[in-house]
Amino acid sequence: MRYLPGLIRKEFKVLPDYFKGSLHRPSKNSRFIGFLGWFFGIFFLLGALIQPYHPLLAFFYGLLGILLLPPGHNWIEKTFRFRFTTGIKTIFCIIVLISAAPFVWYYGDIDRKQFQAEQEKSAREEKDKEDAAGREKLRKDSLEYFILAGVRERALHNPDEAANRLQRAALFALTPQDTQRLVQENNATTQLRLEELVAAGQYQAAIPQINELIGRNFTNADLLYTRALCYSHTGNIAEAVHDCDAAAELGNQKAAQLNDKINPVTKHITGYVTMCCDGTISYARGRGACSHHGGVCNWNSPVYEESRKYQ
Repeated sequence: MRYLPGLIRKEFKVLPDYFKGSLHRPSKNSRFIGFLGWFFGIFFLLGALIQPYHPLLAFFYGLLGILLLPPGHNWIEKTFRFRFTTGIKTIFCIIVLISAAPFVWYYGDIDRKQFQAEQEKSAREEKDKEDAAGREKLRKDSLEYFILAGVRERALHNPDEAANRLQRAALFALTPQDTQRLVQENNATTQLRLEELVAAGQYQAAIPQINELIGRNFTNADLLYTRALCYSHTGNIAEAVHDCDAAAELGNQKAAQLNDKINPVTKHITGYVTMCCDGTISYARGRGACSHHGGVCNWNSPVYEESRKYQ
């Protein structure tokens, strides 16, 4: 049936608003009002999404977004069956905004304090880095100063003073590279002290210095030879021979000569044989001895065996 306006006079209408449409149908607003609804609705919904750590504030922002968006407006009218006019919406949004204001202030204060704490923490970390860099520079400078001081003392043939400087430098050696460098400088200082002791004939005092160096480099043939020389002068021939053998195996020629000197080869007779005139040896003792070798030249030719006292 089609509705014809004005067919029934107003005073005779039982339900005057019956044919005006449903009270709960979405009303047609202007395009500008619709644009504002979409704009601020999306704005507050995005505000709710960026508040994951502020749940109450996110709730209020989300509620405002639903109220302002046209689909949310229509859903509220259809669900609750009333006309959600602009005035009612404005009042409701103002109430929501006023309710959210304390939470905005509360969470804002928390964020400010957190931001301030992070700034202070960052400043402390930066200061700690600067302090650590300064301490590291001072450590390296101190290490370099004492190492160079030790090198100067060693150049002046003052091994004891050089050792003192290197001992001070060890207080500032923290890395493996620093330790390796100190080991090299200490070896050079010990080597200088050793050379001076050997040159002065203080062989007994030189042995601990050699032991220290050999402990760091047990394949050094020159050090083994020097220790053998010191042992030979202090009467420790067995130890000297042992070091000579080790140094000779590593290619030190002086070690072999020293070994021949302190541990010479000796000969002793182990028996007698018959020497034939052609240079051969016969073990026969009768008339037939050397019969096919030009006869006997010496019936009792001694047989020698070579040996050393220390093997």
